[in-house]
Amino acid sequence: MNKVQKNFLAEKSLIKRIKNFTLNFLIAIVWLVKSMAKYLKKYLHIKSK
Repeated sequence: MNKVQKNFLAEKSLIKRIKNFTLNFLIAIVWLVKSMAKYLKKYLHIKSK
């Protein structure tokens, strides 16, 4: 394998890593928002009584 091919592969794996990281990050944010919403609903429900 020459240098150009190696660099290309390294960049591809980096992009893949960034994509995976972004995906996991988004999933974590969605999960966080959902659990926060659940908590807020409970909290607001208690307050409104």
